[in-house]
Amino acid sequence: MASCKLIVAALVVVVAVFIGVLYRAGCPEELISQHNKLGDTHKPYRPALLCIANGFGNIFGGDIVSLHPDSLKYWACIVEYDHKRCDSHLKRKSLGELWGNNLDEGLEQLLRSLTFDAELSFIGRLVAKGQIEMLLRARIRLMRYAIQHFAPLGAQDLTGVTLPVEIKPVVIYGIPRSGTTFLFNLLSQDKERFQFASNWEYSHPNPELQSRASYSANATEELYRWIKFAESRLHEYTQLVPDFGNMHALDARLPEECTVSMGMEFDSWMFGTTFNVPGYMQWATERSSHKDTIEWHKFVLQILQHSRDDEREQPRAWILKSPWFLVTLPDLLKTYPNAVLIQTHRKPTASLASISSVVTKLTGGSSDVIDKEKIGGEQYKILHDVLKQGLKGRKYHEDLPEKNKQKIIDVYHSDLITDPMSVVKSIYKSAGWILSPNVEDNMRTWLLSNKKIKYGHHKYTMQEYGLDASQIMKHDKVFQEYCSTYNLTCTS
Repeated sequence: MASCKLIVAALVVVVAVFIGVLYRAGCPEELISQHNKLGDTHKPYRPALLCIANGFGNIFGGDIVSLHPDSLKYWACIVEYDHKRCDSHLKRKSLGELWGNNLDEGLEQLLRSLTFDAELSFIGRLVAKGQIEMLLRARIRLMRYAIQHFAPLGAQDLTGVTLPVEIKPVVIYGIPRSGTTFLFNLLSQDKERFQFASNWEYSHPNPELQSRASYSANATEELYRWIKFAESRLHEYTQLVPDFGNMHALDARLPEECTVSMGMEFDSWMFGTTFNVPGYMQWATERSSHKDTIEWHKFVLQILQHSRDDEREQPRAWILKSPWFLVTLPDLLKTYPNAVLIQTHRKPTASLASISSVVTKLTGGSSDVIDKEKIGGEQYKILHDVLKQGLKGRKYHEDLPEKNKQKIIDVYHSDLITDPMSVVKSIYKSAGWILSPNVEDNMRTWLLSNKKIKYGHHKYTMQEYGLDASQIMKHDKVFQEYCSTYNLTCTS
């Protein structure tokens, strides 16, 4: 009996020592000291379990979490189908039925940048793997629904199929942190005029279940459980960056921006904010065409709209939002000839400081290496490239024949902060819409419950990111052109 107790005690000591080794490997004192210098806002969250997990990866190699494209596709496939079917598809490279085409280049560019740029921790590799597989699985479910409902009987893909679903979009876009999210959520209160996609519908879409829920009580209960699952997955991620809600709203049932649906095409800003992937972002901003991305974006909306029984006869317009539309504007205009566009504006150096702060916070969830000056420099280049594409996009719009030209309404961040309802009324007047008293009351009620405009009160300065606003404005021709074009005071 005594010998058994000694053996148990020895095992406990061995396990405790091993856990201590893992902890110190994951969170050595030097690393914790570096993180503490980042300040309370940006210091990465490192509880003991996360340190131990990262220590395991540091000792045994993070490569045990594979980020190979074939592996990611296979695991996404077997969750939705089965081993035999996925083996057959991958061997024949017959992937149209699973998730369509056109995603390979973007996925490979992202994985390359995750490998060589992002300096992922062990947990970071798990986050990247989970996010990519989530997007691949979402594609599978959307494609499966489309083939079942629109393709000829027995067809294995959508070759030659045009979805007979009309989309009427109202598109909000602008540089990051210029009020796009706030305006998006405010206009979403007009449920008489607009429909929107919730976070769970983009990140974990299930159109077949959503369609059946309109007439089946069992499906309604199943859909409720599905949404709770999506909420739990989002909650898991927010545990890595627990204070991020002070910067940006995250909720599975709230309206979600289109960066997630475009992320399914692996052509999206979502990866550039979640991970430090400058190589990928350079590829994405310099692409000559985003036609496939915007066509996929429309496809997602068509599937979601078709799965909503109450939107089939007289569908409401879609209220959409993403800063990435600055980059994809020409293809957006070609794909949605009936769109109304709203572009938000803010002094770009103010936006740059804010987005650098957000990226610092988010990358702390996936990497132990947080260099504010490096992040600031990389975000400056990204914003420069995005603004350059955005200016080209507006010139493309200006050169369109008048009869084919969509309306673009310009909105300023300062006006939106000072008097949001006046901005709303101006938008409605410009677009020829009627703002009903009931909708206006809904918007004012929402404003009262969201006084803290608007998920953005966090502390940051240009200097902590190695940036000098006056020098940027003095030398950057793109920033100068943007400020001049939209009459922004950018010198102070």
